[in-house]
Amino acid sequence: MFTARALGEPVACAEIAEVRWVDPADLPADLPLAPLLEHQVVPVLLGCARSSEG
Repeated sequence: MFTARALGEPVACAEIAEVRWVDPADLPADLPLAPLLEHQVVPVLLGCARSSEG
């Protein structure tokens, strides 16, 4: 997994149907996530956020 700063506004195209910015620590209950995101990516993002706070 990588992080990067984006220049400009991301736009959905090709196989990406929607782009939506969310806080992984406060995911909306109505947000459907793929299992890979829910079980692998979000926990890693939360771990990175916690480690950068200290």
